Amino acid sequence: MAPCLQSGRRMMNRWLLVASLFVALGLARQASAAPAWCLADNPNKHDDHDWERAVKKDDPVWALYYLSNAVCGSDSDLDEHKDELEAARKYWNAELDMTEADWADVAYWQAVTQSMRYYTAPVSGPKPEKKAWSKYTPVEQYLVLADLRDERDYFVDALGPNLSELARMGYIEHCISTNENQEVTWAMCAGDIAAFDTKKLAAEIRSDKIADGYGRTIFRMKAWALKKKLADHAAAVKELIAKDEAFGKMFDIAANARKEWDSRASSRAALLELVAQMDDGRITSSRKALEGCDDKTQAAWAAAVGKIPAKSWEHMRTNPETAKRFIDQAIGPIINDPDAELASLALMMCAQANDRSDYVVDGLASSLAYWPGYRGPRSAALTAIVSAGLTFDDRDFKLRIPSVRHEWVKLKYSQSGGFGRGVLSQAKSDGKKIHVVFQAKLENQVQCAKSRTTNRLERIDSDGRLVYAEQCLQTKTVVVNKASDPQNVSTRYAAGVKPGAYVEIYGDVTAAVWDKASSAVPSVVMGVPVR
Repeated sequence: MAPCLQSGRRMMNRWLLVASLFVALGLARQASAAPAWCLADNPNKHDDHDWERAVKKDDPVWALYYLSNAVCGSDSDLDEHKDELEAARKYWNAELDMTEADWADVAYWQAVTQSMRYYTAPVSGPKPEKKAWSKYTPVEQYLVLADLRDERDYFVDALGPNLSELARMGYIEHCISTNENQEVTWAMCAGDIAAFDTKKLAAEIRSDKIADGYGRTIFRMKAWALKKKLADHAAAVKELIAKDEAFGKMFDIAANARKEWDSRASSRAALLELVAQMDDGRITSSRKALEGCDDKTQAAWAAAVGKIPAKSWEHMRTNPETAKRFIDQAIGPIINDPDAELASLALMMCAQANDRSDYVVDGLASSLAYWPGYRGPRSAALTAIVSAGLTFDDRDFKLRIPSVRHEWVKLKYSQSGGFGRGVLSQAKSDGKKIHVVFQAKLENQVQCAKSRTTNRLERIDSDGRLVYAEQCLQTKTVVVNKASDPQNVSTRYAAGVKPGAYVEIYGDVTAAVWDKASSAVPSVVMGVPVR
């Protein structure tokens, strides 16, 4: 072969080798393929490829933002840092209880504006309307809870076994951030802080379809921020208890009340289910949900009130001199008994939904509207604290009690119908009402038999008529019956109503029955036999 041809081939081979190297180098300079979770077609995605900020472990807001951009971006210069980036992702997977699939949520979240990426941002979403509380998803529970104030404890308690970890997180967030009534509020939510389960929370966030990728990421960051805050909160609680031993007692009272309530929850499961049905019916305004509730709630209420010792109403009577009525005093032992209070809630909700009103229903409503009660462990804790009568070393300190106001309770401050009390001489039933007649109570009374009108002006009526004083010229003594007028009472409240019994009647309600006028303890209270 000619020397010049051999030289030309050697030259060509060298150029081919160089070209191959350039091609290889060019391929090597291409960035690694983006993971499947990256939103490659998202027109709003950002391209801030700062690997140093991406691997920081102090703030998930910026770390996840830059991690998502770096991993999903096309900057080949980041390839040499891919091990560091992957290590950072594993760190945040552990911190935020995330899986590989959850990074699709991060990619969705990072595409929004900066002001919306912080974990302090509210999570928006469709709030349920006329949907039963028992049917709420975890996200719906959280969203509704955020809008509540005086009803927050009742709502979380009413969720019962359906309480989600998301709702518990929301409850704790409000608890530890409040500046109002914080000492009592902290004691009430201590049990929720102890029970807070981040693993369960992560599973709920992942499975709930109400929130989108943005919302799920914000929830994960809120959980991370809450865990950090709880450490500071624990220190604040420790400092509070060290300040005055009464605060330690308050936390113990709340813990014991919650423990007592939880220990009895299974035994009152049927009663709690009945109250939950009434809550659902009230929220949904469903006639079907409340169908037949009158008989069910009355039976549950009678069973619960019947277990209260009769001595709880000992020496209670209407006192005209102090204007204290028996029926008002008698509500106290009922709403202070956990089972009777729960049954009272059910009875009142059913009656008010069906527009049934009487002295019992309205009396219960006026008390339950502002009473924490025993709807669940949190309200039970508040009731226990309120009733404890704690004394603090600082005489100027006043324990601030969280307000309770159930806006859905319909309050009525007046009732039509008569009032009667005394020993019965007759009691006849027509199947719906019982007509009662009181024993005669005869008294001699001096009355004016003859009078004349004087010239002394006594008053001027609203119509302008002048009224002059009367002067009695002659008196007479007559016998009058001071007994109460006959009454018609409902058969619902007619237990024990019989001749010889002493009763107090308000409208068509027999408030109580005593076997004798001299009896200190009633035998029947509001239609329920007691022992």
